Amino acid sequence: MSRIPFLTCLLLAITLTAFGQDKIYTNEGNTIEAKVISISPSKVLYKRFENQAGPEYNLPLRDVKKIVYQNGTVDDFNGRMNAPAKRSGRKGIKKTKEDHSLGNNIISFIPGAYTYALEGNLNDPGVGISYERMLEKNGHISVVLPLMYNFSSDRDFGNNLAYGGVAYTGSTDYHSVSFIPGVRFYPAPKKNRVRYGLGLSVFATFGSEPYSVYDDSYYIRSYSTPQQDWHYSMYGIMISNSLNASVTKHFFIGIDLNAGVPVSDNRRKDSYPAAVVFNPIMQFALKLGLRF
Repeated sequence: MSRIPFLTCLLLAITLTAFGQDKIYTNEGNTIEAKVISISPSKVLYKRFENQAGPEYNLPLRDVKKIVYQNGTVDDFNGRMNAPAKRSGRKGIKKTKEDHSLGNNIISFIPGAYTYALEGNLNDPGVGISYERMLEKNGHISVVLPLMYNFSSDRDFGNNLAYGGVAYTGSTDYHSVSFIPGVRFYPAPKKNRVRYGLGLSVFATFGSEPYSVYDDSYYIRSYSTPQQDWHYSMYGIMISNSLNASVTKHFFIGIDLNAGVPVSDNRRKDSYPAAVVFNPIMQFALKLGLRF
């Protein structure tokens, strides 16, 4: 009968010893039995439980998943270098939590845009607006919807194009609207404030320009200049390159550089199909926007 009190005391000692431990759980799945001394915004300072008279150790806070203290209180760090979700009141733990996440939506104003065809029949400045939406939580893929308005130019239509014995001389009173929807891929996650994006877009451009018509006969040089309106359309594909920066959580600035070719262009009625397709178009746009 004398063994019963002894076994009871032994069991009680083991139980108290087990509950006297602090347990540190790391992001790698390890468990450290310890006596936590202090926690700072960057590290956890502790001693090994089995050697509390020994040296002090420190563990980066970013490697800590949670700490379970001897009294059952839990600090849940969730692998982040910020304040824990649950507070134990220990020294060094932040009392507030800042939200640095960036939004999935960007509405931009384009104060400066420029469209240029290497052949020289487009040379247009413009302005526009754009909407971009991130399609997944890390922001690697997005859809972009820019709309641009282009102003006057003195080089459109390649002046003096002859077609059917008549030459068309383009004027400088030119305007057009371009819609350029596309998909963009960002290698870096959206939490990065500066990111490069690569994408593929299609474009549709619609415009009109007054032009003059005159008789270009070899034998008869009678000129007439009635003003008419040339309504045209152009469709094609573009590869887009972008460099974007979130200056603050909500203020966004970006630069786009696009290059592509038209697959349909009714401005070039007199040209063979290859002259339409192999007429590269370059486009530059500066964007200032709101991210939310």
